[in-house]
Amino acid sequence: MSDDSNERSELLRLLAVLALAGVLVVSFYGDRKLVTTGGSIDYRNRITGARVMAERLDPFQYREKGPSTA
Repeated sequence: MSDDSNERSELLRLLAVLALAGVLVVSFYGDRKLVTTGGSIDYRNRITGARVMAERLDPFQYREKGPSTA
C-alpha cells in the first residue's frame, strides 16, 4: 500500500514539474517574441509595483504623483 502511494506521489511530482517547465517554456517564447517584434520590454510599471508593494501599499490603488506646479 505504501509503495503505491509513493509511486503516485512521485508521478504527481513529475507531472507538476513537467507542467511548470511547459509554462516556463511558453512564457519565455512569448517574451522572446515580444522582444524580437517590439525591440524591448518595458519593466518600469513592474518595478514601480514592486516598490509600492515593498511599502505595503496596494499597487492597484497607487496613483503616481504628477509633476509639481510650484
